[in-house]
Amino acid sequence: MLKKIILLIIGMAVLLFAGISCTQYERDGYNPKPFNSPAGWEIQPYQNYQLRN
Repeated sequence: MLKKIILLIIGMAVLLFAGISCTQYERDGYNPKPFNSPAGWEIQPYQNYQLRN
């Protein structure tokens, strides 16, 4: 009985990991996250601060 449960868990893990993979778009070298775009704090570093003289 324990052997069947272990085999069932291993089988489910194999199916789970076989279904999780990269898309063809990612395998071609494209990434949906634009790493070369500047962060918001780089564009407007003092947007919430009022500078006083």
